[in-house]
Amino acid sequence: MGSIEDRTQALQLLEDIRHVYDGQTRYHRDRAAIYESCQQPSQARQSYGRLVDLDPEDVEARVAIARLWLQELLYHYDLSLTSRMLASLRPALALQPDHRDALYYSSLALGMAAGLPREESPAMSRQGMAQARRILERDSTDLAARMLLAVHCMDLGQFNDAAAEFDLALAQSPADIRAAFQTTRWTAPVSALKALETRDAEGRASYDRAYWR
Repeated sequence: MGSIEDRTQALQLLEDIRHVYDGQTRYHRDRAAIYESCQQPSQARQSYGRLVDLDPEDVEARVAIARLWLQELLYHYDLSLTSRMLASLRPALALQPDHRDALYYSSLALGMAAGLPREESPAMSRQGMAQARRILERDSTDLAARMLLAVHCMDLGQFNDAAAEFDLALAQSPADIRAAFQTTRWTAPVSALKALETRDAEGRASYDRAYWR
């Protein structure tokens, strides 16, 4: 989007004219996009929030707010921000129950929130599982949703179902993704990796399969 100086000038211009265009949705869509490109999510979220104020049925803006909260959550690893994601996504799903991204981010947020110390964790995982399945009912090739479904199965102790979903997702994945997920080098603890040092390629592949199971 040009040099840093160009971006700074564009942002300053946006703020200078805000009092004129604050009631127009196009202004806030442009403002949100520019602030996102400049890695300023809080300002982008502010404009998406203004879009919701102007049009409470703007589902895309509500989903964008949740997506930006997810970025902040991952940056700070603050799982409490899942509540803000869900607060934005509930009305979005009430407006469009089959909106793919709203379902996905909600399912993801529910899965992460289930890791917080609260009694309703299994219920949240089950709700997240239902949302992932709803995506797959409309598109059985949605790999991200299938992986997420597998994680929910694991969280609920449904390990055979989780393995089946992982296997199906990997079978549909490009070769590089299969290679990444089918190796313990991405997820195993150091103690497990030490066991691989003396194995040949076939032995490592066998170990990988056993580890994932």
